[in-house]
Amino acid sequence: MRHFKVEHIATCKIVANFGGSAPEFMKILKLILLVLFLSINVVAHNRLPQVGFASYYGDRANHHKTANGEHYCVDSFTAAHRTLPFGTILKVTNLKNHKYIFVRVNDRGPHRKGRIIDLSGIAANRLALVMCGTTRVKLERATRSDLIKNRINDSIGKDTIATQIARSTRSDSICLDQLFIIQAGTFKVPKNALHLKAYLNESRIDYIKIKRVKHRRRWYYKVLIGPLNVNEKENILKILTDKGINAKVFSL
Repeated sequence: MRHFKVEHIATCKIVANFGGSAPEFMKILKLILLVLFLSINVVAHNRLPQVGFASYYGDRANHHKTANGEHYCVDSFTAAHRTLPFGTILKVTNLKNHKYIFVRVNDRGPHRKGRIIDLSGIAANRLALVMCGTTRVKLERATRSDLIKNRINDSIGKDTIATQIARSTRSDSICLDQLFIIQAGTFKVPKNALHLKAYLNESRIDYIKIKRVKHRRRWYYKVLIGPLNVNEKENILKILTDKGINAKVFSL
């Protein structure tokens, strides 16, 4: 009881110095505590590295406005995170295959529980995420040494880190790079689609996926390659032609 009396007297003195009534004081005190709680929560969520599940934007999101006012583009190395500041460059590593890419945060999400980041279509393809839908990743803040040490020669058909960052930091109001999907084959039997996928993997063709589609009450299995830029498309079409594969090309 003594402790209660002391606390009650101290509270009354604070209210008296505040110059308002007890209910008004309590409202302001609750507001202050709420702000402190939210600030601590944001700081905790902004701590890096983070480990959790990543997902990616659906095709319907293309050209839709992001939280920072840009327009989402499937070929930009961008991502959605719940709390990290816009413009943060992240190194995202697929913990299953150890592939990694660099993305810029320009949106808020994911909106499903249990996920820590939503990736753009091209970023998901680079991490081989498209086939499984979600996977465990590690998020780290990209450092200057990351951007210098991890440059890759463009002549072997891969993006340099500088190219990735340049793509992701440009204005995304329109997609500057036309992207394509190559359909290498369509099969009624899934095993045949898997055989073609394995055959193409032997030729070091990346970004291959099998998509199941229903047409006239029957399931078909399409072997797709992409998304690809113009140079990638031409290189892969040449390989397929040399192998006697009559492929179809679709623009995104």
